[in-house]
Amino acid sequence: MLVIETLELCVIRTGNLILDRINISLRKNEILALVGPSGCGKTTFLKSLMGLIEPKSGKIIIRKGLSKSMMFQQNLLQPWLSVEDLVRLPGKILGKSIDSNKWLEMVGLNEWANKYPWELSGGMKRRVSLARSLSTYPDILLLDEPFYGIDEITKEKLYQEFSLAIEKSNSSVIFVTHNVNEAIFLADRIIAITERPASIKGEIIVKLERPRQNNIFLKQNFLDIAKDLRIILNRKEERL
Repeated sequence: MLVIETLELCVIRTGNLILDRINISLRKNEILALVGPSGCGKTTFLKSLMGLIEPKSGKIIIRKGLSKSMMFQQNLLQPWLSVEDLVRLPGKILGKSIDSNKWLEMVGLNEWANKYPWELSGGMKRRVSLARSLSTYPDILLLDEPFYGIDEITKEKLYQEFSLAIEKSNSSVIFVTHNVNEAIFLADRIIAITERPASIKGEIIVKLERPRQNNIFLKQNFLDIAKDLRIILNRKEERL
């Protein structure tokens, strides 16, 4: 069942075309990665799906009644709130009861519930942001560079934690990244995006069983997918 479909989406900002003919569908419980160079319009695309930017042409179709949540590049964690209160905040705004212990345990931070953002590492802050985004059980979860600013060693540890948390959440996910390994590790399907104005260069189905373990990075099937994706990303495009 398709839960979201975008048709001929074009967003124009400050006189420049940012997204050009982006046609994407998202299936229930699917994790979809959008991979492209920095500044190509991936964040603009997510903000359009979230309703934060109004497309100047084209349309976004989201089945009525589906809830959305977005995790931004910046952690946006209120420094005066504890970790536990940060996870509960979306529920408080929506008038819902949130079991913060469940989500903090899912991301491995239940022992840090009473700490504040300034007491956390960068990786911990990202996990708090993910727990907060998942806490209201969104049908559609949008992740904007979920590992932004995290060193490579910590990233690989977090990939597995994020993968397990998303698996348990039952959300359909779109996340943007310019990291090939990250996209393959987390996604069921990868769409490669061109330079601005962004359009689709190609698509790859990731036929690797989820959830995935960190030892997958050295396996031949993973390396083959990475090679195919890099070929698509490096291919020169002729625009009409």
